[in-house]
Amino acid sequence: MQSIIYTNEKGQSIKLTNTKPFFLQTIEGTGAVNTDVQMQKAPFQDGETHIDTLLESRYLTLEVVILSKNQNQLYEYRQQLSKTFNPKIKGFIKYINNNTEKILSVVVEKAPVWGKTRPNVQPCIISLIAPSPFWLDTFIEGEELSYLMGGIKFGLRLPTTFSYRGKKKKIVNSGDVSTPVKIEFYGPGSNPTIHNETTGELIKVKKELLEGEILKIDTTFGNKKVEIERLNGSIENAFGYIELDSVFWSLVPGENILSYESLNDSQKTKVKVTYRNRYTGV
Repeated sequence: MQSIIYTNEKGQSIKLTNTKPFFLQTIEGTGAVNTDVQMQKAPFQDGETHIDTLLESRYLTLEVVILSKNQNQLYEYRQQLSKTFNPKIKGFIKYINNNTEKILSVVVEKAPVWGKTRPNVQPCIISLIAPSPFWLDTFIEGEELSYLMGGIKFGLRLPTTFSYRGKKKKIVNSGDVSTPVKIEFYGPGSNPTIHNETTGELIKVKKELLEGEILKIDTTFGNKKVEIERLNGSIENAFGYIELDSVFWSLVPGENILSYESLNDSQKTKVKVTYRNRYTGV
C-alpha cells in the first residue's frame, strides 16, 4: 500500500491513500530521475573521461479519485484539494509504503486537473516538481562532539553512546549520496574549526565566541549560512570570518570521522552536527 500526505507552507494538509475521500490510484516518479552525465574529451583521446553525473529535478504525477456521498460534498472536496495543492505555495510530501517513510520538498507544477465526473466520483491528476530529487528520512540524525563526549540525544535519533574523552566522533551516513550538515558550535571558543577527516576538508571561522554564544553553519548547496547567535539573541552574519581554505563539506556515504578544535577550548565547549540521509529513490 502506498499513501501520500501533502502539506503546504500554510500548514494545510491532505492525505491521499486507498480509502475515501481521496483515493490514490497511482503515483509516478518515485524512482529514477533523468541525469546529466558530465563528460570531457581531450584531443586524440579514445572515448571520453567521466567528470560527474548530476541528477535532474524529480517530477511526480498523482492520479487521485475523489469519492463522496453526494454532489455537494464532491464539490467541497474538489475545493479542498485545489486550495491545498496551490501552485503559489511550496510544500512537502510524506511518502509511506509498507517498508519505509520518506519526505520530499515539492512545488505544484499543475493544480488538480479534473477528469470526467461521474455521480459522486471525480478523477483528477496532480503534477509536482521536486527541485532537489533526493528523498529524505522523516527524522533528523545528530551527534555531539564535546570535551567530554557523552552521547547526548537532544531529541534526535542517536543510536550510539560514547563515554570517553576526546574531540572526535564517527558519524555514519546511511543514505545513497553525500548529505549536507548543520553545525552548532557552542562557545566559549576562538577560531573554531570543524574537520571532516574522512574527506580531508574543514571549516574554520576566525572569530572569538563567548560562553553562551553559538556559531551556526549550514553547508546545504544554495542555502549556505555562517551565523553567530549573540548573548542578547541577535544574529550576526559571520560569512566574512570564514578562512579562505574552508570547504562547506558534506558527509559522504558510509563512515565519516569528524573532529573540532579551538584555541581556547574548555569543558563547556561542544559541537552538534545534524543531518538527514538522502536517497535516490523509494
